Amino acid sequence: MKTNDEGLKYVELTHPSGSKSEVYLLGGVATQYSDKDGTEWIAVRPDAKVDGSKPISGGLSHCFPQFGPGAIQQHGFARNVDWEVASMDDSSVTMRLAPSEYTKAIWDKEFECLFTTTLTGESLDTEMVVKNTGKEAFDFQAALHRCARVGTPFTGPRVRTKSCFSLKRPQTSTTCRHNLGVCCLKFCCFLNDAYSYCQCSF
Repeated sequence: MKTNDEGLKYVELTHPSGSKSEVYLLGGVATQYSDKDGTEWIAVRPDAKVDGSKPISGGLSHCFPQFGPGAIQQHGFARNVDWEVASMDDSSVTMRLAPSEYTKAIWDKEFECLFTTTLTGESLDTEMVVKNTGKEAFDFQAALHRCARVGTPFTGPRVRTKSCFSLKRPQTSTTCRHNLGVCCLKFCCFLNDAYSYCQCSF
């Protein structure tokens, strides 16, 4: 665990190949990923605040439990709050988001969200698991905005997409896998009654 100059905590991931990444607890957002050749794939806005005064603008930012405008604030609350580290090693970290007084005032649902970022020699992989920990079914939306660094070259093997499924029965699992390349700026999963699993890599 490290702390930036403004006092925000983040996890630095490293891989023997030379690739590296940084993931902040605020918003559970990955703000940096460079591959083994040193190519930077993720961008953060030059005017982004990284002092905790507002969500970090850019990176791989979460939209949960709502994408876009709707019944609650735009894009939900996941990017506004601190996630906790559930587990980590040199090249992988799993962060956890659970209900708090702040989230319950916005969206009064019982849930657990786990977001894993794994650094490999060829990619940065992410996995999101959302579990309904209550007794009542609920609908939610999840999206991951990716801000790509302009000038990053397109590479075919990094652009792969698989199907997205949804279920409407509580305590069942839903799988949504997206392998994102530089031509994909976001994935959006509309999932129901969640034990839901989303994965992407680029």
